[in-house]
Amino acid sequence: MQNHFGKGFAFHREGVFIVSLPLLTLAFNLIRPATPFQLVVASISIFLIAPFLIARFIFQKNIRFLGFKKGFLGRGLLGVIIGWLIFLPIMNLVAGQKEFQTMYPPFSVMRESLAAFLFFEVLVFLPIFFAVQTFLFGYAYNGLKKMIGRSKTALLLSFILIPLFYFSRPPIEIVLSSFVAFFTCWINARGRSILYPILFGWGLSMILDALVLQKIFLP
Repeated sequence: MQNHFGKGFAFHREGVFIVSLPLLTLAFNLIRPATPFQLVVASISIFLIAPFLIARFIFQKNIRFLGFKKGFLGRGLLGVIIGWLIFLPIMNLVAGQKEFQTMYPPFSVMRESLAAFLFFEVLVFLPIFFAVQTFLFGYAYNGLKKMIGRSKTALLLSFILIPLFYFSRPPIEIVLSSFVAFFTCWINARGRSILYPILFGWGLSMILDALVLQKIFLP
């Protein structure tokens, strides 16, 4: 038997967890946040605060359930750096494609100056990634791991659940998201803390944005 939130499967615990995954995702899509402020507020509210409240008051778990713990600093950071180096050539390749250059960076003002680029990357996208990565690789990952085990969770997240977040994106991005997610699960297990998946995902996104701008302005 897997190590569930209690002694066994219960609808008021495991059932709530399973239902919460699609409901929170659906809630975010129904809100349809568009502006930077809306994106930050919606992401933090739905993907960070709501999972914490569910874990705290329904599962009777503390913030460690979401992955907020010390972990292994050296192993975690090394995994992040390895991941960036592995995906850098792929990011450089897709950054030269027109469909990516029309989508990234997502806000046109980010193309106007380095200050604007850094402002949005740090004050907008970092909070968003903090919330989304916590939901996916903290809340969802740790909850599913308790129910079906770590290896099955990595496959389920990477090749079924994560691609749904990119359903309307170009096919190559959907495929790439699966392998990035699988590698993120490895970083998560290696570092034993959600902080490393947050750093990895945010950094990879910033690398892609920077490469797209480099392809546009310095071909």
